[in-house]
Amino acid sequence: MGSENYLAERITTEREARNWSQSELAREMERAGCRIPQTAISKIEKPQRGGRRDISVDEAIGFARVFGIPLGELLLPIEATNDLEVAKDLAAGPTALVARDTAVDTYDQLVGRLRLLYATDQGWKVALEAELGRAVDAANTDDDAMVIARLQFLRDVVLIKPKRAQR
Repeated sequence: MGSENYLAERITTEREARNWSQSELAREMERAGCRIPQTAISKIEKPQRGGRRDISVDEAIGFARVFGIPLGELLLPIEATNDLEVAKDLAAGPTALVARDTAVDTYDQLVGRLRLLYATDQGWKVALEAELGRAVDAANTDDDAMVIARLQFLRDVVLIKPKRAQR
């Protein structure tokens, strides 16, 4: 049947995508609760004269678990998985767009509330400028994404760009 051949091809593809040897895959399978020796994986991936080694249902479930892929997807030909990924992306797009817009609105509200404090309360103005100074110092020594994001956030709050005068 085709799906077992597809599964065997997919096992090889997924293993190689992770830069795992067959021995490493065997160890991952054992960690997932499905003991399978490296020699069996070799016989699945590269059939001998007697044919490909059969894959048990438990092994197929183990491979799916180790690779983090639903079993049904693991049984599909590689070409079909590309179509499946595109379909998933198309389905996820609107949700991602709404989440992005919600995150932007939330960010704008946070910045707006802190800008108001910065503009109206001298104590908060001093505190926020001190935080900005610490953020600049941290960013000069650490390029971690959260450190840079904190700096940008505080710049957005404290460094209010003047609007251009309209004529």
